[in-house]
Parts: sequence; structure tokens; C-alpha cells
Amino acid sequence: MTTNEIRSSQIGTVVQAGTITGSVTIQEAARYGPPPPRELPSPPAVWVDRTAELEEVLRVAGCPPRGGGHRIVALSGPPGIGKTALLARALVGLHDRFPGGQLYVDLRGHQAEGPRPLTDTLAQLVGAVWAGPVPAAPEQLAGWWRSATAAREPLCLLIDNAVAAEAVQDLLPGGSGHLVVATSREPLAELAGDGASLHRLGPLPPEAAHAYLTTCVGEERLRADPALTDLLLQRTGGLPRALWLLVAQFARDPDRPLASIAARSPRLAPHPRPDALGVAMAPDLDTAYAELPPDAAHIYQRLAQVPAADLDVSLAAAVSDVPAATATRALDLLNRAHLLEEAGERPPRGTVYRWPSTAVREHARHTAESRDELEALRRALGWAVTATGTADALITPSHSLPAPLTDYRPKQPAVLTDKHLAMDWLKDQAQNLLTLIRAAHAVQEHDSTWRLAYALWPWWRSESQFALWLEIHQLALEAVRHCNEPEAELRLLNTYGVGQRGARKLHHAIGTFNRVLEMARRLKNRSMEAQALHELGSTYQESELPDKALVLLEKAREIRTESGYRRGVALTDIVRAQALVSLRTYGHAAALLAGARTALLAEGDIHDAARALAWSGQVSTRTGDLCAAERALITARAEFEAAAAPRWVARTTEWLGETALERGDNAAARGHFTEAHTLYLPLSTHDASRLRQRLDGLA
Repeated sequence: MTTNEIRSSQIGTVVQAGTITGSVTIQEAARYGPPPPRELPSPPAVWVDRTAELEEVLRVAGCPPRGGGHRIVALSGPPGIGKTALLARALVGLHDRFPGGQLYVDLRGHQAEGPRPLTDTLAQLVGAVWAGPVPAAPEQLAGWWRSATAAREPLCLLIDNAVAAEAVQDLLPGGSGHLVVATSREPLAELAGDGASLHRLGPLPPEAAHAYLTTCVGEERLRADPALTDLLLQRTGGLPRALWLLVAQFARDPDRPLASIAARSPRLAPHPRPDALGVAMAPDLDTAYAELPPDAAHIYQRLAQVPAADLDVSLAAAVSDVPAATATRALDLLNRAHLLEEAGERPPRGTVYRWPSTAVREHARHTAESRDELEALRRALGWAVTATGTADALITPSHSLPAPLTDYRPKQPAVLTDKHLAMDWLKDQAQNLLTLIRAAHAVQEHDSTWRLAYALWPWWRSESQFALWLEIHQLALEAVRHCNEPEAELRLLNTYGVGQRGARKLHHAIGTFNRVLEMARRLKNRSMEAQALHELGSTYQESELPDKALVLLEKAREIRTESGYRRGVALTDIVRAQALVSLRTYGHAAALLAGARTALLAEGDIHDAARALAWSGQVSTRTGDLCAAERALITARAEFEAAAAPRWVARTTEWLGETALERGDNAAARGHFTEAHTLYLPLSTHDASRLRQRLDGLA
């Protein structure tokens, strides 16, 4: 009996035959691309007025773009006027119109640390629509963002807190038919040239403000003193954020008389100018802050001094030097006072919060003592170094370093109990950690700078964001040299070279690994000497210089054999076998791969054992043993699927196509190449393009 197997991904393979004997199994290939992102902030639960503005956003969203371009809406207005809330309200229910996803990015244009780096923003956007490695150069990132969105189904992008039209233009997706909406304090007039619909938001009219307060507080309570109610509303200036803060005062004490609230409420000009509304909100924030208990006030101040995009209990406890229970109560209170807002539950972190607006964070910073800012940053760095070090030790024990001695080690570190939770935590905190590294470098906190960059190794390896990899490693290498830590510098230099190789900067990587080799020999570090030789050999092999690669790899193997590092020997043997395949020395390559697989299985390294088996399949294809090749490649592909290794699933599928070609079965080859092309699409434009050319060549 024979079994016919049809595998499919986004593009299926159709098998036509006169007679099929036996069972037919149709198996869906694993899908590794990210789901369409739905990242828009949650809209307010209570909504009044803004009907004309909502209708305009919906009109633009529903209209075909002019000239085949994009649909663009730009809202401007002072902080607290409700720009982001209005866009979220308009768009969150339109997900069916945007099957390509709804993306959100905060440019943080008005924060004290300065706007968010373009590299960070582009890396976030590319990562939302692209599952594989991203390039090293910022200009390449911009190209990838446009390329990844050019053929994508319509998506919506909300760009928050832009300071200039250029910041929005830098993020416009490729192709056509997408919707881009942006917020700013000042009008982005230059976007008119891109066909944007420009609008400036003003305060809510008195009747809308009254309707909002009535809905939130209840008509009965306001009816008790209509004059005081009108006074309170007048003092908010029709500013939604000020109204929100006023509602929080009512909610904190339902029995509190209106007169008491009015006595504490700030006195504003009867008709504040729209351009003064951001300043006008400060007295309302002062009132909310004045009613906080000491612990919550302290945490409010400290969190504002930390350059983090979002916040959680663990970070709050660390920077404020309070128990986690105290931080939990304080964050809940700040949320109910509308001085923070919930951003959802995330399993590695619990409840996550963010600042409702830049204006609220600015207020919190201004209430704090500036001399405390460096201490807050140091506590945040101590927390981050401890947590990332724990994550690195759980995920890659051979890479991790002992915990440093520091005065700022948190009393209650982030709880990471296994490698899966640790990896989730690193991915969720990555943007905060990168921002902390830059902040540490800016104030010459050298030890924290290099330790954070080093301990992020599992994330670097997982996400392959090479632009960030190289940028942050350059900061870390500069920092570690100030600390006189040659062993740490050696390790960082090695991972810097790995990043250069991943970014296809092969010549630079060879230079870096030669420096690692020289330094390792000077320090008499045999383990790192072997690592440098292994990496140099691997880089020469990728440079299609197998003879040079073999000389270096044999030296690496010799040192690893002497030290008893069995897994290292096996990994080096896999690369040696690749070089031998390039030189058509198939018998020796097959023996090396068989030994490597046995050793790696004994070490429990399933992923690398599957790599050895996949290369064994390649050798069998080259030597004409096509049945053995198919068995090896099908088994290896199944192991890669179980290990969630999408790049290797794609590669083994492609190699199965090559085996089918050798057998003369062009139809089967086309099926495998079609599937491989689909699998490569979210992983590598280079490989997807290469497979497209192979398919065209089969026509």
C-alpha cells in the first residue's frame, strides 16, 4: 500500500492522477507568519459629540484613495483634546475593511527624552507584518516596510504624537489603498500635498460636556446643584482629559458633596483659548495629584522619570523601592484617577499600564525632584539587568553571566520561572529594554549598558532585527571598554560579528571575528578561541570559500575535542560537512553528519540534530540515493515543524523539490517549490525571490 501526501500552505498543490492506490493524506503546513495585527487603543466607553469629525474619518476610510495613493487623515490639537480617542472610536469597528491589519505606533514626539528613533519605529512596524529577520541599515528597514505592505491587503496605521509631517511621510506604507491617520499638537500642513484631510480639534461644546458628565456620574447627583455643576464644567474648558479627571474625582467618593469637589477644582479662565488648553489641563492634574496617598504619589513621580513606553507592577516596585503589593495598589489607584490607563493583561507581566497622554507624564515629571531622576533610572536599570540576566540564564545557560553586584538590585525581581515565560517576557519588554540601554549610554551608566545588550542575546537571535542588533552592540562595546571587562568585551564582540553576518556584512564579520580570535588568544581563553575559529569558518563558508572555511573549522574542532565540548564538536562538524558538500566530498560529509546527529540527540539538542539530518538528505540527493534523501528530509522537516523553526521548514521543503527534480518529477518539484516559496514569503524576500525564479524556470 502507498500513501500519497499533499501538503499545502497559503498556496495549495493540486495532484492529478488517473489512479491512486492507497490512502491520500492532505496535511496543512504550519503557518508561521504573524496574524493580522489589531493594535489600536481601546476607544472610550462613554462618547459624546464629535459627530462631524467621526463622519469625516469614516468618509475618508470608505473612499477610494486619490490617484491610487493612500487615504490620510491628520488631527491636530493640544494635549488632552481627545485626538487619539476620536481616531480609535472611528476605526476600531472597521477591522473588516482592513484585512491587512490595524497598526498603532507612538512616535513620542513630545517626551523629554526626545522623539522615538526612526529605526525603532520601523522595526516595530516591519515586525508587525513580517515574521522573519529584518535588515541592518535604517534605509533598508524603510524599504522593507514599503515592500512588505506594497502587495498587502488594505491596512490601517494610526501614528500618534508626530511632531512634523516628515515623521508621518517616513512611515507611509507601500502600495495603495491603505489608510493612515495621524495625531499632532500642531497642524501637519505639509501632508496636504499627500492628499491628507486635515482637521484641528477644539474643546467640547458645553452641552456635550454636560452630557458626558451626566452619563458618567448620573443625572440625580448633578441635579442637586445645577449652578455648581455648570461651574465645574466651565472649569474643564471642554477638554476631554480634564472632564475625565473630574469624573475620577466623583468616582473616588460617591458621597462627596459637589461643593467639596468645586472647592478643590482649579479655577480656569471662563473661555480658555484652544491653544492654551494643554496648559489649562495642568490644574486638573494638580488636583488629581494632590488627592493621591503618599505611596501612589511617589510611584507616579518615579514612573515618569523612567523612559518606558509601558509600565507594570514589577518595574513600578523596583523604581519606587516599594513592595510589589504596594505598587499593585498604587497602579490601580492611578488608573482609577485617570493618571494612568490599562493597556491589557500580558501573561509574562500581568496588568500593563501606559500614560494616558504625554501631558500627564510631563505633569508627573514636573512634580518630581529632578535630582531623583538619575536614581530612578539606576533602579530601572538594576531591575532590567537582573530580569534579562535571569531570562538569558533560562534560555541559553551557556551564554549567561553571573549576576552583577549592584546597589540597585530589586528586592522583588520579575518572576521568570521557565525559558518559555522568559522568552515571552523579553519579547514583550524589548522596546522598553532598548530604550533603557540608550538612556544608560546617554548618562554613561556603562556597566548597565553592556550587560543589558549582552543579556538580550536570546531576543537578538530570535528576532534577527539586525539594524537594532548592530546599533545597540556598538553602544555596548563602547561601554564595556570603559569598564575594563575584557572577557565581556570578547563575548560582545563575538555576538556583534554574528549580527554582522546575519546582516550579510560578511567582510565586516570576518574582520570582527579575527579581532575576537586575536583577543581570545591574548587572554588565553581557549573556549572563545574555538568559538572565533568556528564563526570565522562559518562566515567563510557563507562567503563561498569552503577551502578557507575547512582549515579554520578543523582548528576549532581540535580545541573543542580537547576540552570535551561534545555539542560544540558536533556543531562544527555540521559546518565542516557543508564545506565538504561544496567541494563535492560527499562520503566524508555524510560520516560527519551522522556522527553530529547522534551526538546532538544525546545532548538533547533536537533542532541542531534536525539540521544534521537535513544536510544528510542533501548529501543523499547529490549522490543519487533519492529514497534516502526523501526519508531524511521528510523526517527533518517534521522535527523542524515540531520545534517551530519556520526557516528550516521552508529550506527542507525546497530541498525536497530539488530531490524531486533529480528524480525527473517536475510536477512534484513544482509543488514543493510552490510551498517553499509561500513559506519563505514572511521570512526572507531574498529566498522568496529566488524560489520565484526557480518556479519560473520550470515553466
